[in-house]
Amino acid sequence: MPKNLGTSFRLGDGKPFVIEGDEYDTAYYDKRPKFVHYRPHHGVLTSCEFDHADIYPDFAAVQRAFRLYASLFPADGLLVAWGEDERVTDVLDACPGRVARYGFTAGAVPCQDPGRPLDIEIQLHGVGPQGADFSLFKGIAPPVHGRDPLPGFRGGALIGRFQSPMAGRHNCLNAAAALTIALDLGATVPQLQSAIAQFQGVKKRQEIRGIVGGVLVMDDYAHHPTAVLETVAAIRGQYPGQRLWAIFEAESNTSRRKVFETVYPAALAQADRVVLCQPLFKEGDKLTAEETMDAAAVCQRIVELGVPAQYIPAVSDIVDFVAKEARPGDVILAMSGRDFQGLHGALLTRLAGRFAGDR
Repeated sequence: MPKNLGTSFRLGDGKPFVIEGDEYDTAYYDKRPKFVHYRPHHGVLTSCEFDHADIYPDFAAVQRAFRLYASLFPADGLLVAWGEDERVTDVLDACPGRVARYGFTAGAVPCQDPGRPLDIEIQLHGVGPQGADFSLFKGIAPPVHGRDPLPGFRGGALIGRFQSPMAGRHNCLNAAAALTIALDLGATVPQLQSAIAQFQGVKKRQEIRGIVGGVLVMDDYAHHPTAVLETVAAIRGQYPGQRLWAIFEAESNTSRRKVFETVYPAALAQADRVVLCQPLFKEGDKLTAEETMDAAAVCQRIVELGVPAQYIPAVSDIVDFVAKEARPGDVILAMSGRDFQGLHGALLTRLAGRFAGDR
């Protein structure tokens, strides 16, 4: 839900219609990705990773799905894709339309390495509590299919400098993709500089739920290990020098499985303190104990990486523990694809009671 809109969608009066290209299955009777039913003219491909283990048997199946997505674009269409990951670029040859690959420049000027072809390059100037400061350059990569994705800008030229309230490298990548689409649709750089600076963010994405007694409580949707990795890194960069808690609920059909059990520790160990609850049980659950992620084992691996980590099965007990241990200046990042069983609100209430005498 974009905070600027106050609702999860809004019908406008313009020609562009924007929708998520979801790779999850269409319905219980149609196991094809939702995006096979779309006919996109412009699109973004941010990543191609194994996910949705309840739908896809392996990464090859996911990659086939995204090759199908790339093939949906018409010859005059535009697919904007993250160009720094071979798992993404390997599917781009299926696109019959224009392709714009975006990513980070290695230095202060666009990359001159022909082996790293990027059409849109990001130079990150810095991140902090106010968000991210970055510039976009037109790369010098040769056009795919001989068609320049942004013919209005010459290779190597500065497109513009932007200030975004959303911190983290992943949000700069997302912003670059969105800006590229908007530029191709006719928006001007000044219009986009103003628009992105006014963007208030999205609910459950780095959403500050409250600050009590100097303790900041934040909600985020991150559940895939890459999302957890990037989100924790973003918050670490946004609040340097402050003690960071990473509290995680494995609630999606993939995160609750063992498939990423060995990957989560490194992602979560970027924090100073880590707490995991019991993976969410869903009514009618068919997951066996042997198939379910061992959250205690994940915490043990985090401890072995040198970071204090506690496995506390019940969310109510996590609230008790964190409310007691938190101190002014702490940033508590609680990540769940759902409402974390009310953890954020309960924690703020407990902190208010604890620090009431300090007001």
